[in-house]
Amino acid sequence: NWGNVEFKNLKKNVTLKNIYYKYTDQKNCLQDINIEIKKGEMVGVIGSSGSGKSTMLDLIAGLNLPQKGNLTLDNISLHEYKKDKYSNNIGYVDTVRNCNIVSKYISYF
Repeated sequence: NWGNVEFKNLKKNVTLKNIYYKYTDQKNCLQDINIEIKKGEMVGVIGSSGSGKSTMLDLIAGLNLPQKGNLTLDNISLHEYKKDKYSNNIGYVDTVRNCNIVSKYISYF
């Protein structure tokens, strides 16, 4: 469920605390995930196939909500924001599908 808080932009950080998520009839895809991403940080998420990388990014993007734990943006829980306002202001680059774009961008630095 989503709330009524307007999301305009990130001011400080995104924090995942004790995050759990599982798909129907499967074991936990994410279990006790804890991470803080500060505004302006460039973060890479790596791991083996099926380890929950895309699932974690989908949670941050608001495509799914955590089943347990707390995902906050600037100390406000994700579910407190208006879904449409949040969705219009967040996204990520999936490197599997955009490998050439990302490698060119990284090689620039």
